[in-house]
Amino acid sequence: MKTNIFNKAPKKSFTLVEVVVVIALVAIIGTLIISMMVPASNMFGVITYKVEAKMKTDQVMKTVVSQIRFSRELEISADAGILNVNADKRKLYSQNGKIYLKTKTSTQDLFSDAFYDKYTVNIQAKKIEGNLLNLSCTAQMKGDNTIQYTINTTVEVYNSVLITGDEGNILSYYWGEN
Repeated sequence: MKTNIFNKAPKKSFTLVEVVVVIALVAIIGTLIISMMVPASNMFGVITYKVEAKMKTDQVMKTVVSQIRFSRELEISADAGILNVNADKRKLYSQNGKIYLKTKTSTQDLFSDAFYDKYTVNIQAKKIEGNLLNLSCTAQMKGDNTIQYTINTTVEVYNSVLITGDEGNILSYYWGEN
């Protein structure tokens, strides 16, 4: 029997193998936690962009509907030649991912450059019957075609008995009083 010459209790400590095993377990658990967090973080980014695209399409749709709901002699066309015909008619159209309004005196982008910072926006109209048309608006993220949002709505054009043309991205109409 050995006697402790210093009369102290023996110290309890971890062996090198135990320390290495604990470090390995912590590394594995940490890797699992991070591997679950990265996809969730990426999904949050995608959802954020989709919500932003929805907000853009909502804003464009409200603007376009407010422009055409009370228009007169509405004409739908896909032919860009219509932009230079009958200067008295307004032309609301999408081109190169932006929405424009052409009047007798000017052509203006309806939204700021900041609005189009990450997205391209397009409108498409299709005549249903009489004074009803289906209006579609799509916002698509630049550089990522998988992130987009489209709104479709039916619009009754109150001051146009009959809409001419069938389908296109150009709406030509008179605005205001007769």
